[in-house]
Amino acid sequence: MQKQKLIDFIIQFMEDIEKEIRDLKESVNTRGRLVATEFLKQFM
Repeated sequence: MQKQKLIDFIIQFMEDIEKEIRDLKESVNTRGRLVATEFLKQFM
C-alpha cells in the first residue's frame, strides 16, 4: 500500500512539474513575441 502511494505521489509530482514548465515556456514565448513585435514596429 505504501509503495503504491509513493508511486502515485511521484507521478502526480512529475505531472505538476511538467505543467509548470509548459506554462513557463508559454509565458516566455508570449513575452518574446510581444518584444519582437514592438521592436519590429520601428522599421515599419
